[in-house]
Amino acid sequence: MFKIKSKKICVVDICGTIYRENTTYAFLENYIKYKKKNSIIVKLFNSKFVRIFNSLLFKIINIDFLRLFSVKIIRNEKREKLVDYSFYLIDYFLTPITVTQNLLRSLKKDDYGIILISASFDFIVEAVADKLDVQEWYATQLKYHNNLITGDIEFDIYGQKHQIIDKHRNGIEELIVITDNLSDKDLVCLASKTYVLSKKKNVEFWRNLKNVEILELI
Repeated sequence: MFKIKSKKICVVDICGTIYRENTTYAFLENYIKYKKKNSIIVKLFNSKFVRIFNSLLFKIINIDFLRLFSVKIIRNEKREKLVDYSFYLIDYFLTPITVTQNLLRSLKKDDYGIILISASFDFIVEAVADKLDVQEWYATQLKYHNNLITGDIEFDIYGQKHQIIDKHRNGIEELIVITDNLSDKDLVCLASKTYVLSKKKNVEFWRNLKNVEILELI
């Protein structure tokens, strides 16, 4: 069972759904500059070539090397400090997607319990949840020792969202999903209704699934 005491649940992705940006990479780009880390690292994260190469590798072997490397960058940082900087990131660097946030407000008024589920790092998702007044969230969990990041991932939620939701959805009468991710197909298949933010080239993919509505073309 979910912590939220509601039989109507809305599960929402964050990156590309609530905010335009990939929140993990947006955090790292700005935090590295803030900390005045090695400029080579800044150039690495800003390199279009590196991101394309990393994306191709991910499709082939399903490992995001840039993501794994990014955890090493924030090794030995205090978790509270990263949460605080995540609030700063949200206020000054992330672009809210109005249509999604309006829909969330409407669903809240209709007594839906809102749950955030994102492969972004836990401290970022915690800050987003606080900003949106959401009590329950699931994210990629990093390893900590004495409240310092060890530089490793404890549990990566990528590709596991549907398993987490399926495990807890007993007693739920209605499940709504909001996402932009093709990789959330298995999660969408659990839903009574899904709202998607879709690229034009992916519209047919979504229309082949049941109870899917295009919320916005991106």
